[in-house]
Amino acid sequence: MTPFYGPAHVFRTSTPLDPQGPHSPAGHAWTAAVEELADTPAARARLTRGRTHARQGAVRHLTVRPGEISAALQDGALERIVTVRITPLAPTAWTTLRALSDDRTHLYPAQTAQQVLHDLNTAARNSGIHLYPSASTVTAHCPCRHTHALCKHTAAVLHHYAHCLDTEPLNLLLLRGLEPTAFFNSANTPPCSSRSPAAPVVDAHAVYTRSGPPAHLPAPPPPHHATTTKWRRFPGPEGLNPAAAILLVNEAGQRAHTLLHGRRSAGRNAR
Repeated sequence: MTPFYGPAHVFRTSTPLDPQGPHSPAGHAWTAAVEELADTPAARARLTRGRTHARQGAVRHLTVRPGEISAALQDGALERIVTVRITPLAPTAWTTLRALSDDRTHLYPAQTAQQVLHDLNTAARNSGIHLYPSASTVTAHCPCRHTHALCKHTAAVLHHYAHCLDTEPLNLLLLRGLEPTAFFNSANTPPCSSRSPAAPVVDAHAVYTRSGPPAHLPAPPPPHHATTTKWRRFPGPEGLNPAAAILLVNEAGQRAHTLLHGRRSAGRNAR
């Protein structure tokens, strides 16, 4: 999970959209919510045209801010700037979401961002909070002459954003009004009085580059024998290869041993 966002997040189109549509739980949930916006046969037809428009690469880049999606969209020889506004969640809803997140913080390190959003959305829905948009929360502006809010250009932007959620699902929190970083940092944060004093900070680069041998070098480490190291077996997260992890740890230990001995040799030669 990597919820690092600022007050705006830009998605730039570098590859064509998957013609099969979004493939993640967040992308599917967004698509289902958008399809609910098309409540007439004509609106559903415009939604279909917009989906085709998006798959053809019409959306050049898309910017998400709290409560707003804006996109530059190529329509033949014209470039259109489309803005979709989605009502941010109320402060009371965010307070509830933080409380729900507090109960699940211990699960997040072992989950993907898709799983975190799915879990949070399920708990939110059970509390009457809807992270995904509804017709009452969506308004759009497009410079085309279409009189309906859901024109094909707006539909293309909404469909493109579903693909953005394939790779950045927690961006949905930013769209609904709060940066993911701020949301998760505020969840389950202990009071300042309970925090341990900060440890002294040492500039490693300054220590490494200073002239002369380092003072009070520790004793050399014992010889490293990768083949005899014993590891306790713990069930790892899904997708982790234990054999590969052990190999990497052994290699890192051998490299650290070699580097430390090289540093000691350089210190003795400097004398």
